[in-house]
Amino acid sequence: MIDYIRNGQIALVVNTMTSGKRKERDGFQIRRESVENGVAVCTSLDTAEAILRVLESRSFELEAIQAN
Repeated sequence: MIDYIRNGQIALVVNTMTSGKRKERDGFQIRRESVENGVAVCTSLDTAEAILRVLESRSFELEAIQAN
């Protein structure tokens, strides 16, 4: 996972907090790598759900351009 973050292959990480604040935990390392590499991090499922709702509500349309 961390290699994907470092290589820019991930745009958003959803990683909820774990109990305790030990730096050895995977979640801490994932959040830290994300922040250090400019990847957005959601630590709350409510926030992730809100982002998903916004993305789902967007619609994109293509219109043909007529040549004159």
